[in-house]
Amino acid sequence: MTRPWIAKLFAGRTARPAPTPRPRTRLPRFLTLAALALSLLAAPAARAADFTWSSARNITADADVLATGTLVAAYNVGRAARPGVPGVPSTAVNGVTFAPFAVTYHTTSASAGNFTLTFSTEAFGVDFSGVNPLTPITGLSSSYRTLLSSGAVDEARGSAGTITITMSALTPNQSYTFQFWAMDSPRILTLNPNLVQATAGNSVTLSSNTSSMNGGLGQYAVGTFVADATTQDILLSGVDMAGSFPLINAFQLRTVAPVPEPATVGLAASAGLAGLGALQRLRRRATTQPEVASAS
Repeated sequence: MTRPWIAKLFAGRTARPAPTPRPRTRLPRFLTLAALALSLLAAPAARAADFTWSSARNITADADVLATGTLVAAYNVGRAARPGVPGVPSTAVNGVTFAPFAVTYHTTSASAGNFTLTFSTEAFGVDFSGVNPLTPITGLSSSYRTLLSSGAVDEARGSAGTITITMSALTPNQSYTFQFWAMDSPRILTLNPNLVQATAGNSVTLSSNTSSMNGGLGQYAVGTFVADATTQDILLSGVDMAGSFPLINAFQLRTVAPVPEPATVGLAASAGLAGLGALQRLRRRATTQPEVASAS
C-alpha cells in the first residue's frame, strides 16, 4: 500500500524516458589490416637505393660500352671551353652518343641535363688527349680514346676529395643500370695506381691505370639499382693509402626493364579499398538498424 505523502510527492511527474541505446558496431579484423596496408603505402620511401656493382672491369674495346636497355643519358666528362682552349667534345662509342659534360676549373659543381657533379673542394677538368699517346691506349678506336682522354677530378687526395654524382628525374620502382669509367693513361694524377672508389650503399674500386705505365688503360664498372625515389647519389672518393684522386671520365644511365607493379603493393591497395568500402557499409547499417538493449 502506497502511503499518501509518497503519492503527493510524485503527483504530476512523468517517468523519464530510457536513453536511446547507441548503435554498437564491431570492425572486422581485416579492416585493421587494410588500414595498416594503407599506412604502409603512404609511408615515405628511402632516398638512396643500394647498388649491386659488378667487379671492376678492364677497358679493352668499344664493346665495353653497354648498349642494352634504353638510354637515359650518356656524358663525356671534361674541361669547359675557355679562350684558346676547346671544351670537351661529344663522341659515339658502340652506338651510344656521349654528350659533353663541361666542368669549369675551380668550381664546386657542374650540371648537364638531370645530372650534377658536386666537388668537396675544387674541381678541375683534365684533358689527356695531347699527352704522349703510347700503347696500349693506341689500340683503342679513336672515338673510345676521345671518351677516355678527358675527365674531372677533385683537387683533394684520398677520402678528403670526393665527387658526388646526383641523378634526378628518376622513376620510382624503375630498374636502372649505371656505368662509369676511370682512366689516367699518361699518369698525370699520380705515379702510383690511382684508385677510385664508388659508393652507393655498396662499393666498387677502380684503378685508373692498371699497368702503372704511360699509355696504360683504366677500368669501368656497372651498377644496377631499383630507384626508390626521384633522385639518387653516388659518391666517388680517392683511396687513402694510394694517395689517389677521385676521377671520372664518362658515365651513362640506362633503363633495363619497364616500371614494375609489385604484387604486394597491388594486393595492399586492393585490401585497403575493400576495407574502406566495408567500413562505409557498416556505418550505414549502424545508422539505420540501431541495436536495442534487451530488458533484464
